[in-house]
Amino acid sequence: MLSTNAFASEDYNLLGVKNYDQYALGAPSGCEGASLLQGLQYKGKISDWDLIKFLKTIPISSSGNPYDGFVGSPFVENSWTYSAIYPIPLVKWGQAYGDVKDMSGHSLDELLNEVKNNNPIVAWVTIKFQPARWGIWNFGRAVNNNHAVTLDGYDSKKEKLHVSDPISGKYWIDKNTFESVYNERNFAVAIY
Repeated sequence: MLSTNAFASEDYNLLGVKNYDQYALGAPSGCEGASLLQGLQYKGKISDWDLIKFLKTIPISSSGNPYDGFVGSPFVENSWTYSAIYPIPLVKWGQAYGDVKDMSGHSLDELLNEVKNNNPIVAWVTIKFQPARWGIWNFGRAVNNNHAVTLDGYDSKKEKLHVSDPISGKYWIDKNTFESVYNERNFAVAIY
């Protein structure tokens, strides 16, 4: 169902996107896909699809590079595979289902302007917003504790942001904590 929030303001907006629990649904490495589906369904796209059906359509990287597609399988978690997909292939995948745009390199304020306009954001962060742990992989440097969430709200007066996290559910987080982790890579995708 297409949602619009008539109460959005400079100080507050909460889109209320759906939440998929990637572990409960058997997709321990499916955070980017879950976050994208949460945003697409908020916009009224493929609302009859579940996470498993959606993840079965994820583009797979033949080179082991998340800049080309998903590495590994969203249904498998192991320490020797960098299981992830980065913004450009995620956008290409998402565009098959809705209006999706790469927002990588944009500031948090620019992302929040999208949320103000009722556009959810897939943001690459870290698991539980812990400090980034960098590692070297065959494709280059990458955040080992990689994670993605759907950014779907803000409360400027309280300096809080709202996320729909495929591991930890829906919650408010300190804006500075989110921004610090987001700024490690500035990877983001907007869903229109």
